[in-house]
Amino acid sequence: MSKSANGLKGTLLRSEDDWFFRVYDKMSEEGFKDYTIWHNDLKVIIADSDAFIYENKLIGDFDGVLDHSPEILGIEE
Repeated sequence: MSKSANGLKGTLLRSEDDWFFRVYDKMSEEGFKDYTIWHNDLKVIIADSDAFIYENKLIGDFDGVLDHSPEILGIEE
C-alpha cells in the first residue's frame, strides 16, 4: 500500500546509522510511526524557529552545518 507524503508533517531524526522521518499520531503524542528515508533528493522546508545555519563551520565537502540556535548551544556571536 502506498499514499502520498506530500504535505505530511513530522520530525526528521537521526539514529546511529541512518536518518528517518517520525510521524506522530494525530490523537496523542505517544503514538508514532517511523519511516526510513530512501528518497535521495527529497525537498525539505524547515519549519523550526530553533534551526540555524552556521556557514563558518566547514565539515568535509559541506559549506556549513545546520544545528540548534546559538542560545541553545551556549554560543555567543
